[in-house]
Amino acid sequence: MPVATEDKKDAIKKAVIPNLRTDIQLIPGPKDEKGQPMFQLYDPIRRKYFLIGWEEKQILNQIRPGMTYEELVQAIHNNTTLNINEEGLKSFFVQASALKLLEEKQSAQAVLKEYESKNTFSITQVFTQYLFFKLPLFNPDSFLQRTLPYVSFLASRGAFGCYGVVGIIGLFFLLTRFDQFVHTLTFFFNAKGFFAYALTLFAVKIIHEMSHAYTAAALGVRVPTMGVAFLVLWPVLYTDVTDSWRLTDRTKRIWISSAGIIAEMALAGFAMCLWSLTAPGILNSACFLVASSSLINTIFVNANPAMRYDGYYILIDFWGIDHLQQKAFSITRWQVREWLFGFGMPCPETSDATQKSSLILFAFYTIVYRLVVYTTVAVFVYYKFTKVLGILLFCAEIYLFIAKPVYEEIVALWKLKAQMKINFRSLSTLFAASFAVLFFVIPLPHTADFAAISFPETEQTLFVPTSGTIDHIYVKKGEWLNQGETIVSLKSREMSTELKSLEEETSALRQELNSAYLGENKHLLIKEKQQQYDTAMQRLAKLREIQGHLVMKADVSGYLYDWDNSLRLGQSVSKDAILGKIADFKNVTIAVFIPETDISFVSIGKEVSFTTHDFSKIQGNIIKILPMREAKLSFLQLSSLAHGDLPVVKDPKTGEYNLIGSYYIVYVAPANSADLPWLGKLGRVEMSLGYRSYLYLLLENVYKTLWRESNL
Repeated sequence: MPVATEDKKDAIKKAVIPNLRTDIQLIPGPKDEKGQPMFQLYDPIRRKYFLIGWEEKQILNQIRPGMTYEELVQAIHNNTTLNINEEGLKSFFVQASALKLLEEKQSAQAVLKEYESKNTFSITQVFTQYLFFKLPLFNPDSFLQRTLPYVSFLASRGAFGCYGVVGIIGLFFLLTRFDQFVHTLTFFFNAKGFFAYALTLFAVKIIHEMSHAYTAAALGVRVPTMGVAFLVLWPVLYTDVTDSWRLTDRTKRIWISSAGIIAEMALAGFAMCLWSLTAPGILNSACFLVASSSLINTIFVNANPAMRYDGYYILIDFWGIDHLQQKAFSITRWQVREWLFGFGMPCPETSDATQKSSLILFAFYTIVYRLVVYTTVAVFVYYKFTKVLGILLFCAEIYLFIAKPVYEEIVALWKLKAQMKINFRSLSTLFAASFAVLFFVIPLPHTADFAAISFPETEQTLFVPTSGTIDHIYVKKGEWLNQGETIVSLKSREMSTELKSLEEETSALRQELNSAYLGENKHLLIKEKQQQYDTAMQRLAKLREIQGHLVMKADVSGYLYDWDNSLRLGQSVSKDAILGKIADFKNVTIAVFIPETDISFVSIGKEVSFTTHDFSKIQGNIIKILPMREAKLSFLQLSSLAHGDLPVVKDPKTGEYNLIGSYYIVYVAPANSADLPWLGKLGRVEMSLGYRSYLYLLLENVYKTLWRESNL
C-alpha cells in the first residue's frame, strides 16, 4: 500500500494541469467580513460570478499552459508566500471542474451521464421549480440608458427628503387609524378583492423593478434582462442585476438592492396620506390598495432576508458575508451537532462568537419563516381553490423542509460515526431520541377532555303567541309547575275586535245560506254561499285557537326559571317574545362534543367526569352516542364566536352556526342526582380513551383527511 500511494503522488506531480477556459475573466471583488480583499471569476456564457480568496488568486496568477502540478507548486513557492502541495492543487482543479471553469474534453460516458442527470425525473426538482422559477422577457439596457436623465430627479436629495416627510406622515395616519385600516383590509378577502390586489401588485412591482434597473444603470451596471418570476406559482416581475457583483463598493450594491423597497415605501407613504384625506370612493379604494399591497409585500417578502429577495442581498452587503445562507446553514448544522453529540470539531466558517450567533439566528429564522409562508400558501390554496392541489403543496413543503433535511442529516451523521464520542451529550441525545420514538410508537394509556354543556331532558320555552298585553300573572320565578297549570293570560284588543267582526260575518253568511234554500236558483247560490261560510268558519276556528293560546299553560312539569321579573299587568308584549322557561332539574343531561378522531374510543356505559367552569366536578356515565356527525351547533354558548371551545362559522344566508371540523354528540347522565349541575353549565368532560399509539393516530388522520378531502 505505501508503494502504491507513492506511485500515485508521483503520477500527480508529473501530470499536466488542466487549462482554465480562455473566456473566464478575473475581476476585483468586494472585501470580506474581515476586511480582506476578494476576487471574482466571471463566466460570460452562463453570466455567473464565483468569489475566490487570496489563495486562489495566487494560484491563478502562476498558471501557465502546459505546466505540470510539480512545476506549478514550485512556481507558487518561488513567487508567493502560499504554502500548498500537489494534493491541494488537485483539489483546486477538481472544484474548478465541478464549476465548469476548465477546458475539458468529456468522454462519451461523461456526456451520457450528464444528459441522463438533466433528464431524470426528480421530485426535488419538481418541488423546487414549483417554489421558484424565472421566465426572461426582454433586454431593457438601451431603454434605461436613454431614459435615465428624465428620471434621475427622483433620486435627488430633495426627493429623498420629500419621501421621508411623506413617509412619516403616512406612518402617523396608519398608527392613528390602524383599526380602520385592518377593518378595511377584511373587505377585500373575496374574489373581487383578490383580483384587485393582483392588478395593484402588478403595477407596484413595475415601479419596484424599474427602480432596481434605473439605480443599476446610474451606477454603471448593465441590466441585460427583465422578466417574470414565479414564487409558489405566483407571478412577480424581476430584474437581472447580476452584474452588480462587479461593483467592489458594497454600499453601491446596497443602493441597487434597496431601490425597489425605497420606491414601494415612498409609494405607500403617498397612498396612505391620500387614503386618510379622501372620502370613500374609487380614489380612496385605489390608494388603500396601493398602500396595503406595498406595505405587506415589503414587510413579508421584499425586505425580509429569509425570502432571499432584496432584504437578503442587503444583509449580505451590510454584514459583508457573501454566500450568507450557505454559511449560516453550515454553521447551524455544526452547532446543532455539537449540542447533540459533542464532536469537538472547529467551527467551519468563523471564529467570531457574535457573528456565529447572528448566523445561527438567521438560519433558524429563515427555516421557520419559509415553512410558515409556504404552508400558509398551501392552506390558502386548499380552502380557496382546490383541495387536491392544496394537499399536494402541503406534502411538498413537508418533504422539502422536514423530511429531506432530516434524511440528509442522518446520512451525514452516519458518515461521521467514526468520530462520535461517548459523552454526556451523545448519551443524552440517544436517550431522548429513544424515549421520543418509544413514546410515539408504543400504545400508551390516554385521557382527554372535551367541550360539554348541561341541559334538561324536558324543557319548555314560553313564546308569546301573538302581540297583546298581560291580563294576569299566576306564577312566580322558581315555582314548581305541574303540566297543564296556567302561567299567564294575555289579551289582545285587535284580536277581540277581529273575532267579534268575524263572528258577525259568519252569522250573516249563515242567514244568507238559509235564505238561499228558499230561492229559485238555489243550487248555484247554495254552493257559493256554502264556500264563503266554510271559509269564514275556518278563519274563526283558527282565530279562536290563537285566542285560546293567550292563556299560556305549562306543557311539561318543572321549575319556572329564566323568568322576566319585570313583567307587569297591562304591559305590552310582542309576538314570539320569550317570557321564561320551564324545566325539570331532576332530569339533566350533559352533551359532549367528541372529535371524529376520538369517537372510536368512546362506548356506552363508560365512566366520565364533568368539570364545570366554576370547578365543580360531577361523575357520570355515557348513555347515548349519536350515529351521525353534527354539522350545526345548537348550543351557541360553546361556539368560538361566544368565546367557547368549538370553532364555528356563521352562515350568512341562514344565520346558523356551522361547525368547523367533524364532531359527534355524546350524552352523559350524572351518576348521583344530588350532584346535578345547573342548566346551561359549560365545562369539560374528561374520559379515558384506552391505549393509543400516536404514530398510528397520525397515519390514520392523514389517511382519512386525504381520502375525505381529495374526493379520490
